[in-house]
Amino acid sequence: MMRLRIFDDRMIKMQRTGKLSFYMRSFGEEAIAIAQTMALETQDWVFPSYRQPGAQFVRGRDMVSMICHCIGNTEDNVKGRQMPVHYTWKEGRFISISSPVGTQFSQAVGVAMASAYKGDDEVCISWLGDGTSAQGDYHYALNFASTFKPPVILNVVNNQWAISTHANLATGGRTFAERGLAYDIPSIRVDGNDFLALYSVTKWARDRGAAGLGATHIEVYTYRAGGHSSSDDPSAYRPKEEFKCWPGGDPIARLKDHLIKNEMWDEERDAALAQKIDDEVMTSYRAACEFGDLASGPYPPASTIFTEVYETVPWHVQEQREELGK
Repeated sequence: MMRLRIFDDRMIKMQRTGKLSFYMRSFGEEAIAIAQTMALETQDWVFPSYRQPGAQFVRGRDMVSMICHCIGNTEDNVKGRQMPVHYTWKEGRFISISSPVGTQFSQAVGVAMASAYKGDDEVCISWLGDGTSAQGDYHYALNFASTFKPPVILNVVNNQWAISTHANLATGGRTFAERGLAYDIPSIRVDGNDFLALYSVTKWARDRGAAGLGATHIEVYTYRAGGHSSSDDPSAYRPKEEFKCWPGGDPIARLKDHLIKNEMWDEERDAALAQKIDDEVMTSYRAACEFGDLASGPYPPASTIFTEVYETVPWHVQEQREELGK
């Protein structure tokens, strides 16, 4: 969680100084993807929204690779075909983040159905926000999950804000968790700032799915401490210091205090770790810039728009490719 927060802080500073074009932080929500991914097995599939990049740290993705994607340089593993922070990572079974939010729920259910059909020991997990749960994709996914009972964990991250729209405009119900009950899917509401609670609930849901008992629907109750993205100014629609009044508290501070209380951690080691991580982030950024930065490039050549799309290139696409080369 510390690695993700420090990484985010450094990247948003890079964006503010013109070294990245766009960025989105997970500020206040670091526990969610990290605790939940830790509760999974390595063969499980991750279908994230844009505030779950921490799952990649759990599975060991190299920081340089992540920064290269954010810059969009020649080492970007998606060759500039996605916006910054819309990561995808095949080796970590981390499926591409998509700006049309909500599509990942149906995709996760579909892959879980395929895994069950093949008899593989694989569970899928996905997240979407409180605002996105008002879209059709959410209900399509729950309907299929209810009918076919695939091994999937469907999380609604209720962080109180869908960009500038408050969560109370996304449902007329008392909670987001209870919406799953209409589909006869076991539904739980969990404190999204409690690392241990998130891990426990997700481990239980993973065990259910692996045992053939079907989907679990979870409302992760948390707070988006920062803006929606680097393009957003949250002071325009909510009090500037509202996060400090949030009763759930900071997830990193909560776990830190718990570990110190149980004599498993201390302030000195905490400070040393923070410095070590900050040095790691800066070293990784410098390494990524050796492949080209936002200001100077180099970027993937235009010819890459024709690669890794078709197994057999259609004649008209081949003609366009040849025309580009002239």
